[in-house]
Amino acid sequence: HRLQQPAPQHGRGQQCAGPRHHQPGPALPRRLRLHQQRAPRASQLAYYATPFPKSLGREWMDREFWPAFNASRPQKTEDALATAADHIAWSIAHGLRAAKAPHGSALLSGGGALNSDLIRRITEYAPEWTWTVADNQTLEAKEALAFAYLGLLRLRNEPNVLASYAGGQSDGCDGTIFGTSGQNLT
Repeated sequence: HRLQQPAPQHGRGQQCAGPRHHQPGPALPRRLRLHQQRAPRASQLAYYATPFPKSLGREWMDREFWPAFNASRPQKTEDALATAADHIAWSIAHGLRAAKAPHGSALLSGGGALNSDLIRRITEYAPEWTWTVADNQTLEAKEALAFAYLGLLRLRNEPNVLASYAGGQSDGCDGTIFGTSGQNLT
């Protein structure tokens, strides 16, 4: 498995010497037991067979995913976490393959990039990609910048949800604008 990580950033702009190596975290991830016979239930949801473009939201999670996962949820929290992490890793690899993403470098830049057990599972499910964990500044700023941009588009009444990637019938300008006192301005 190939995993490249830049040198970690700690604090404000202080770079530590040496590269970040992919190592298991504390003892907990090593104790986690995957319930492989249970993981496929969530993997068999129709969403995973739907062609791109597609997207999902919290409503889908509440309506489809959680009932499937909870129907066979392991009793021990640690085992449930391992099963969920395995499903996440599988779904990332499955999505890349279904989208026919070219093999090569891939950047891990969400909150999951801080989870060494999840990263290990991703590299095991998708060894045809070289995985790089983003530096801390990127990890901390990416989501804020992305949502700020979406908010700017919303303020300008410009599309911020594109049918070409979300699978909708038309582009949308989504979001609610609240004033300083909390009143809805949309």
